[in-house]
Amino acid sequence: MTLPKIHLTPLWVVTIAILLFLIPLLILEYPLLQYSKGLFIYPQDEAYVRMATAKNLVLHGSWRLWDGEFNSASSSILYPLLLAILYKLFGAHLIFPFLINLLAALAFIMLLHRWLKAQGLSSVGQVSVMAVTILLTPLPVLAVGGMEHMLQVLLTFLFLTNFSAWIADDRRRNLPWSIYLWGAIMTAVRYEGLFLVLIACIVLLLKRRYFLCLPFGIIACLPVIIFGIYSLQHGAYFIPTSIMIKAVPLPLNSEAIRKFFTDDLFTRIVYPFNTYGAIATTRLLIVLPVVYWLFLPRMRENPLYRRILLICLAMTLFHLAFSSAVLFFRYEAYLVACAIIITGVLITKNGKIAWPQKGRAARWIALWSAFFLLYPLFSRAWTAYKTTDTECLNTYEQSFQAAKFVQRYYHHAPVITDYIGVTSYFSEGKKIDLISGIGYTEIARSREGNFYRAEYADFIVQQEKPALAIIPENKYGYPLLQHWKKVADWYTNNISVFRDDHISFYALDSARAPELKRTLQAFEPSLPTAIKVVYP
Repeated sequence: MTLPKIHLTPLWVVTIAILLFLIPLLILEYPLLQYSKGLFIYPQDEAYVRMATAKNLVLHGSWRLWDGEFNSASSSILYPLLLAILYKLFGAHLIFPFLINLLAALAFIMLLHRWLKAQGLSSVGQVSVMAVTILLTPLPVLAVGGMEHMLQVLLTFLFLTNFSAWIADDRRRNLPWSIYLWGAIMTAVRYEGLFLVLIACIVLLLKRRYFLCLPFGIIACLPVIIFGIYSLQHGAYFIPTSIMIKAVPLPLNSEAIRKFFTDDLFTRIVYPFNTYGAIATTRLLIVLPVVYWLFLPRMRENPLYRRILLICLAMTLFHLAFSSAVLFFRYEAYLVACAIIITGVLITKNGKIAWPQKGRAARWIALWSAFFLLYPLFSRAWTAYKTTDTECLNTYEQSFQAAKFVQRYYHHAPVITDYIGVTSYFSEGKKIDLISGIGYTEIARSREGNFYRAEYADFIVQQEKPALAIIPENKYGYPLLQHWKKVADWYTNNISVFRDDHISFYALDSARAPELKRTLQAFEPSLPTAIKVVYP
């Protein structure tokens, strides 16, 4: 199987790749902008957590979601800082997360093109690899998401290719300063960067570069160490609360840790969660070794590709073992992108080696095997494209409108809500997250200490005296709701996979229910017409 002999100039290669990114991005974003009247809406509340953190850094000079206590709800260190710089220079605008992702994606495309060209790929081969990487990662969905995962893809690619090139060249003794830099920035953007740093340190030890391993590890982990000390000084955890809740076995005791390493670790790798992202990531554990075996002669000739592929395989193992973030497509995007790039380069340059030269049956078996192995990657990408607009519409019609309501009538009042990011971005009062504890440290500590009960949540309510609760009521049990007075429900037809079709408004004190109802009725005309308001 040979690629057609078509020659494209570098400008055409980059232009085609950029169009393959921008066209799906426009298809996703333009209808949303029309519906929201020009407002940039992001599909998950976590994007607004970063924005609220950045806004409070500018307004109050501290790492928090509202004007009050320290809060480490953001699982990225660098991304809120980047937003804070933009907010300081130009003011807080919803478009900035989108712009950061747009620029990061364009930079990734340019750097990927330069690297593919250096590998000797033809212009058609370059376009092919870039197209599959852009569409299957998928970069347009990451840009619409408005979070730091596009930066994570970019920095992981830079570190992986530069470190692999250095380690494959036995003549180079000193580690370039750029690898130290990419390592530190990578861990500052996402804590999963620690996986790649650990793998690099193991490689340095195996190569007997002992005097490079320690300084590299310290410098690459420096952002995490500094932020961890800063968090501890403010009474929080060494790592962000969101990571404590999602990735660390809770309650955090010896029995939970023992169970994690004896039972859960193997289960996470072999029996993944029943989500497109987890299944596709697990399939990489088969795809990458198969690719290594098919191109074994080329692997022996080119140590660069061997290093990249093996490090990708190790990253996948660490991700599946220690990251339980599997519900959304952004978490494993950096793995998918890097796996596609190295696999695409090997196939484009050496495809004839792997393709059966004789026997129709052998070719059909090869095609079926490839389909079976790769189908989860395609279905993951297709589902990401299909669900992103619904997620954005759901956010706009539910949590975004709830946040605007709080901004107008309860700007400085404490509020119980699951939508801590978007409500904190638009208002100053304390936001009490009674279920997960990501935005409220005391709830997180109760889960860590295994003393979280409905009675404890009720104690928090009595202590904080919130003005109202804006919640997806199906997540809250009867013991909590029995003392509250429901005032209204907002229903939407844009129902995403992980959300309810309505959110509910409760008065924590029945005496304040009439006031809450009056404010809801006053706000109702400004709601999108698709929202149906029901007053019990």
